[in-house]
Amino acid sequence: CDVQYTHFGRSYVSDKISSSVLAEQLAGYGWQHYGVLHVRDEWAVGYQEHLAQNAFRLGLTQFSGSWTESNAAEIREAVQMMRDIGVNIIVSLSFEVDLLPLLSSAEDEGLLADNFVWIIIEGSGSAANLGTNPEATRLMAGMLSFEANPVPAFGFQRLF
Repeated sequence: CDVQYTHFGRSYVSDKISSSVLAEQLAGYGWQHYGVLHVRDEWAVGYQEHLAQNAFRLGLTQFSGSWTESNAAEIREAVQMMRDIGVNIIVSLSFEVDLLPLLSSAEDEGLLADNFVWIIIEGSGSAANLGTNPEATRLMAGMLSFEANPVPAFGFQRLF
């Protein structure tokens, strides 16, 4: 492959397919209500819209909170909204610049307690890039990482 395709690195499943699989996973666990916390950019807005469409199809209810990239005050407001709504299943669509402020706000508001489930969508690279940061590692402990992989490969067979 290296010789034949010298400039090929990796291809991702479309967000439409990935969000459909995620919605099916959420429904499969019996979770009827969940929140999406996302940066307000083309990728994250599109993903959460596809997820909402798939969730509606499956009878799930999605609540969304968003922020402008690198805006800690808006991040805190979005997190507080999730707290006030009372959801305990949270899907995160953020980049690494916002992940630490997001999780710090979530901790301050009690959204990282044992009765919460956090799902970090792979594709942004945020979780992987912060993996060497001790504070990020502490805050992300126990979170689920999600990446739809339609063709399971040896050693890389996961949806959740």
